[in-house]
Amino acid sequence: MSGELPPGLTLHTNGRLAGQVTQIGTYTFTIIVSDGNGQNTSFSYEIVVEPMKLYVPIIMRIAP
Repeated sequence: MSGELPPGLTLHTNGRLAGQVTQIGTYTFTIIVSDGNGQNTSFSYEIVVEPMKLYVPIIMRIAP
């Protein structure tokens, strides 16, 4: 792998991406994979981490 994952994420050897992101930002990384025949290819990804938005529902009661 080349590039940078968001802090808190880990790419495991089985291809699983796991963890909890700890910092906002844009992160770009490239993964190179190969098969049993020695064929290689690469995949590039971008992860954008934004601040969590809170939505507070407004409940209004209409009097009869």
